[in-house]
Amino acid sequence: MIEEYDPMIDTWTKKADMPTARFAPATSAVNGFNYVIGGTPGFPEELPIRNAISIVDAYDTGVGIRVTTMSPQEGRIAGGDPVSIFGSRFPPDAVVTIGGKPLTELQVKSDTLITGVIPPGTVGEHNVFIEAPSIDFRVFAAKFIYTAPSAVLVTGLNPTNGAQAGGETGNITGSGFQKGATVRIGENRGRVALFRA
Repeated sequence: MIEEYDPMIDTWTKKADMPTARFAPATSAVNGFNYVIGGTPGFPEELPIRNAISIVDAYDTGVGIRVTTMSPQEGRIAGGDPVSIFGSRFPPDAVVTIGGKPLTELQVKSDTLITGVIPPGTVGEHNVFIEAPSIDFRVFAAKFIYTAPSAVLVTGLNPTNGAQAGGETGNITGSGFQKGATVRIGENRGRVALFRA
């Protein structure tokens, strides 16, 4: 059973029942959630104590930052792309970081929307966190993936026009081509050999 104490009126109010009955669990409060961890089924009079419970129960107190969506969650290592984070209870002094680097042009539009611009980063997956001077913890928001720029460079195409029926041989010159690459012209797909500039 969960009860909430209001010190202003010195009153306990019953809240929702926890789904798992347990004896002697560990507890923790993080970002508006109360967590109940471990413990054993039964009570002391039912000793010997049985195996520990492996279920973790969480109770949402109704406070704390919640993130529902971040869009986009992938971008260029150069950064510069706009991003939006949707959720609830965002503090007005929120700071958002990707891989430890803050968003630029960040705006807390409301307690449900944060916007900004992706900072430059390194290739791979990075954690996104929300923190603020007004709170004493940071909140995991999402994962963001920085992608590498394409290494393909096209310097020439010959011929640049042909018969509507197709069937002609063409050459593409440049660098960074991979064996087995495909080339799409309109909605038609053809195979291309490996060419180097």
